[in-house]
Amino acid sequence: MERIIEIENIDPTFARGCLAAIFRVGDRYMDARDAIPGFLSIQPAIQIYWIVHHLFKSVPNTEREPFMLDCLRNAKALAVAITITSGIARMLQPESEARESVFQKFTQATLASMKSIAVNLIRTRAGEDLLAVPDLAFVLRCWDQWEGRTEVRAWVEGVVADDQKLLLLLRQYVQIGSTHTAGDAVARSTVSMNPKLFGPYLPPPMDLPDLEARVLDAAKGRELASADKEAIEAFGRGMLAIRRGRDPGSSFANIDLERE
Repeated sequence: MERIIEIENIDPTFARGCLAAIFRVGDRYMDARDAIPGFLSIQPAIQIYWIVHHLFKSVPNTEREPFMLDCLRNAKALAVAITITSGIARMLQPESEARESVFQKFTQATLASMKSIAVNLIRTRAGEDLLAVPDLAFVLRCWDQWEGRTEVRAWVEGVVADDQKLLLLLRQYVQIGSTHTAGDAVARSTVSMNPKLFGPYLPPPMDLPDLEARVLDAAKGRELASADKEAIEAFGRGMLAIRRGRDPGSSFANIDLERE
């Protein structure tokens, strides 16, 4: 995949085959832990967008929009489908600056169709295995933006009521980042969570302290996997940051938090 983005003038048939494969299995490469290391880690979602954009350069102009719709209709990789749709949606906003992109000339009608297909993909997975989709927090946010909060909140309500599903949801909200300070030979991985991201989707009258109590109850008396422990601890640090008046979404939220 890294090599493909360096190749110019890719054969159109090969490009279509690569794109079909990415929309089929690309979610396997969307784990934040797979970010390219460095001072500014490049997240997998950005890598995927770059590759898809690069491959679409080799699809003839007149075929790009219908082929994109076909890719979405046949997509098994939901996180990839949402990432691409959202990226194009941001680009086509009236206030966005024009840029050199193969997607810049997509019509609003095509974008509307993309969003509609993407929402239907989410609905299908909501009844199956949506909790297994990478970058779920982003997927839910797009579902909220494109369809409305009612459906998202109803789905989250069902998840919160189930101990195992709640812990799986918590895992999906773990954020992997990196820090690089003076004296560090390499960037260090960081684990955090912003509990405020759950707020808009909690079923009334539940609030974040209620969710915290629910998480502790779900974990009680259960043999927890390491990923569950990591998620619960990250959630707890996020809630502590909120109580300390810090922004849990800040990369500095957890600095010296345990010592306070």
